[in-house]
Amino acid sequence: MAGHTPGHMSVLVASGGVTMLVTGDALANIHFAFDHPDWQMIWGHDRELGVKTRKSLLDRAALVTGYHYPSRASAMS
Repeated sequence: MAGHTPGHMSVLVASGGVTMLVTGDALANIHFAFDHPDWQMIWGHDRELGVKTRKSLLDRAALVTGYHYPSRASAMS
């Protein structure tokens, strides 16, 4: 999913009826990305596309984890 870092991708994983989204760099800041996906990150490669990507990802999954999250952290969107 494009927007923050070119070439990064997100993966949707499903098993036993549970779906989890592994977000690459698309939801890099857990402190605001879930509550304010429309906020743009100053270091984003394509800020407008990053906003669209975050909103799209959050619409897809209930359980989310990613690279920039604290150890063993996940969030419910």
